[in-house]
Amino acid sequence: MQEQQAKLEENKQRLEMANAARQEEQKKKMEAMKAQQAALAAARAEEQKKREEDMAAKRAEQQAILAIRRVMQAFRSTPPDKFEEQKTKLDEVVAQELEKTGSQKETMTAEIEQTVKATQERIAKMEEARKKAEEQKEAENARRRELKAKAEELLGELEKLVEKAETSTKGVGEELEPLTGEKDMKMNEVEACASSVEEAAKEANAACQACTDFCVKEGANIKNTPPIMGEPKSTCFDDLTKLTGRISEAKKSITVTLGKCVQTKALRIKRVQAKEKYEKGLAPFKKFDADKDGKLSRKEIQAFSKGVYGFSIPADTLDTIQRLLIKDGAKGVEKQDFHKMKTMIGVAREAALDAKKKEEREKREKLVADLKEKLQAKITKTTELITAAVEAAVKAETQVKPLNTAQSKDMKAAEMISKADETDTIIDESKASLTTAKEAVTALNTDVEVELKGFLAGEVKKLDGSLKPLDARNTKAAAVSAKFRADAAKKNSEELEKLRSQGLAIIFHHQGAKELLKDALYAAFDSKKKGKVEEGAFVKFFATCEMKKSEDGEEDPRLSEDDAGRVFDYLDSESKGHLTEEEFQNLTRKFMKVVKASVLTDDISIKSKPVRRLVEGEVLEALTGPQKEEPDSEIARIRVKAMSDDVEGWVTPTGNQGTVFLEEGGNMFKVVKETILTGAFVIGENTTPPQKDRKLKVGEVVEVREWAKKEEASGLMRMKVRVKSDGQIGFATSLGNTGIVFLEVV
Repeated sequence: MQEQQAKLEENKQRLEMANAARQEEQKKKMEAMKAQQAALAAARAEEQKKREEDMAAKRAEQQAILAIRRVMQAFRSTPPDKFEEQKTKLDEVVAQELEKTGSQKETMTAEIEQTVKATQERIAKMEEARKKAEEQKEAENARRRELKAKAEELLGELEKLVEKAETSTKGVGEELEPLTGEKDMKMNEVEACASSVEEAAKEANAACQACTDFCVKEGANIKNTPPIMGEPKSTCFDDLTKLTGRISEAKKSITVTLGKCVQTKALRIKRVQAKEKYEKGLAPFKKFDADKDGKLSRKEIQAFSKGVYGFSIPADTLDTIQRLLIKDGAKGVEKQDFHKMKTMIGVAREAALDAKKKEEREKREKLVADLKEKLQAKITKTTELITAAVEAAVKAETQVKPLNTAQSKDMKAAEMISKADETDTIIDESKASLTTAKEAVTALNTDVEVELKGFLAGEVKKLDGSLKPLDARNTKAAAVSAKFRADAAKKNSEELEKLRSQGLAIIFHHQGAKELLKDALYAAFDSKKKGKVEEGAFVKFFATCEMKKSEDGEEDPRLSEDDAGRVFDYLDSESKGHLTEEEFQNLTRKFMKVVKASVLTDDISIKSKPVRRLVEGEVLEALTGPQKEEPDSEIARIRVKAMSDDVEGWVTPTGNQGTVFLEEGGNMFKVVKETILTGAFVIGENTTPPQKDRKLKVGEVVEVREWAKKEEASGLMRMKVRVKSDGQIGFATSLGNTGIVFLEVV
């Protein structure tokens, strides 16, 4: 223990000694580092001081350089008259600041010398340019003085022309003065004076035109007088404007004088003509003044009226003329009252004519009134026809109104067709009534007296206005009836197709119940062996055939005689009144499609020998109706023929567990290439009644009514089909003569 403690003490002392030595060494290092840092700081301070001194020296150089360059910049742009002043300022700044530029002294000295030299050269060029500009200015002024002198000379020539034109213009007015005076003139004097004015105006216009031509030719030279520097502005342009105004005034004066000449001439001519007319108007006065005393007596007035107008003046008019125009003691009407006498005779003549016209007018008015009465009777009759047409249209609209209701949809097809026939009859009657009314309106548009044309046009317009809406109303009613008939036809087709399916199902059940093949089945309908199935035998069959029974022993409903008859008419699409054996067998053929794989056996017994396996999708033709192996058996079997290989055998359509192996089908075809549905088997033949051909579009489905046969003339395979979409029955090509397929089994 003591030894260990001694060792510990020894180690402790050694550790303390080592720590002390380490601290001493660190202290020395710290002192050496401080001395080194102090030396570095002193060196940096010295370097910073030197740098600041250098910076101060450079700043002084830069300031001196800037001071010199600032003055140099002003010196460079100094004008010639300020050169010496700016040169003195530059020398002073150079003397003060050049020594301060230090290392840049030589550079600045060269720059100063270059600036002085460039400025001197610039000023020398400016002086030279100034002298040249002064010379050019003087030359230009000389040119402008020449232009001004030329313009003033041209203005003098123009003024002489203007003065001549003004003199000619004044002469036109002088020539007009006799025409505007108060002195009476004869026709030849008027014409001569007007001609003189026109000739003078022609000369004056020529003089004005000479002025205008001169202005056009020399106007630019007169106007082209630029101002002379240092001299007053030229008045050539203003003088030209004044002369141009004088020319315009002269032209205007000529135009006004000519206009006045035309007016005055016309007035003068009127006066001369009026005077001549007046003198001419007195010719009858002189003619009928038998005693040449310058007056027309009562007898002479009557002679004048008969001779000139062919009018015998009534005594009262003669009295009036004598009272008003013949003065007391005078022998007759004097010349100055001659026109008044003619006026009074004219008034008397007009009064006589008015009386005659009144008589004729009254006679005409009576005739027109009688014609209008007859025309009104026709209009009234036509109005009654229009009223009947309106009532017929209302009746047609009333008839079609229930056809749009939901109640009509519950009607049977036969009722709908009967209703459509009744409606069409009413609509036809309405259209016929409208046609009759239109014809009556047309008949009114005949030639009538002028006085009645406006009346007739107004009445016809009213009648046409009443008729116009009826066409649209009848058309609308016909459209409703047509739609109703189409719905009836569609419903009839649906009903017939349903009855056909029901009838064929009954036939198929009977065929199975009686174990009949197709020949035996046909014999059941053609018991008298006529080679055809007639309607009576067809209807009778459904009254006596075997019917399917339900589980409680009740028979399914039979087809009524009416329904059986409708089915026969439906199947007899060509309306021959019978079905051939081939047609009957085609119509009663039944096809079934395999929907689940099954086995075809050689006998009715399920346990009989298998013939082959039936695969899904195969089409089979039923040769018999469903038959039971044993009366008490629950499973019915059908004898069939496979359409793919003609193998015959028996198959179960529905298993005892309800599994469906066969379903009706195989007689549905789809249009795979567009073709035509025709009414006749032979393309192009007519049918009775005529049936309109239509296109069968790709994708449409048809049901076979008669299987495909070859059409000898064309080589096409054609079958009778019913279109599923609209129920139309007709013939379609299933296979072309080049192998193209048009119809393909669904």
